[in-house]
Amino acid sequence: MNKNSWHEKMYDDYFASINIDTPYLHKQAKKEVGFLIEAMGMKKGDRVLDLPCGTGRHSNYLAKKGLNVTGVDISTACLKRAREKFLNKNIQFKKGNMANLSQFESKFDYALNLFSSFGYFQTDKENENVLRQMVSTVKDGGQIAVNLINRDWLLKVYCPVDWRKDGDLFLSESRKYCSDTYYNESNLIVLNEKTGRAKRYYHRCRLYSKNEMVSLFKKVGLKKIKVHGDHLGSPFRKYESTHPIYIGEKSMKV
Repeated sequence: MNKNSWHEKMYDDYFASINIDTPYLHKQAKKEVGFLIEAMGMKKGDRVLDLPCGTGRHSNYLAKKGLNVTGVDISTACLKRAREKFLNKNIQFKKGNMANLSQFESKFDYALNLFSSFGYFQTDKENENVLRQMVSTVKDGGQIAVNLINRDWLLKVYCPVDWRKDGDLFLSESRKYCSDTYYNESNLIVLNEKTGRAKRYYHRCRLYSKNEMVSLFKKVGLKKIKVHGDHLGSPFRKYESTHPIYIGEKSMKV
């Protein structure tokens, strides 16, 4: 398998229905959007890029607040769900790859990468390019937000194998972390015990510490960098903050 294509295959309609399009995550998205609007100073009419947008749960709440949202994702199945659920005139959903955002250059006031959707590519250089692409989509003075899992916390609680039941679903996941490359690979088996249907999903992602993310933000030219421990605005704590939020501003050209 091309290690840069796993996310195209993983986010099918079935996975979306049991994982990223659940009522719980929609409720969480509402809270996360509320925090981001306040923390970043978003105003009605501002233009926001939601990347990748998945099934559109963050895009939906952003649009409800009067923001003009473009949701971009590589998954046809996720985009289909988003378009069917959310018909708000302030949202448009487009298929695209976050490694190439040239069509959106300087079109947005804000660009968001949420729900640990950063680090999907095979090398650090490619992942850095994704952040550079995001920066290119915002105007001078625009802001970028990245919300992703904290490596230092995760390694403290790391479990190579686990399983759980959720109604009729039996889920088993095996994980392997490489301390040399900082990549985590996992294989998830989802078995519906009622129907007997089983599917396997592969996930590979580069894990980052706070220091690495702040350095990366600076490297791509972002200033006024703030790190929040969570969507409640809590202080960042190295071994306790599970999914910090990094916010940076694109430098104004002189």
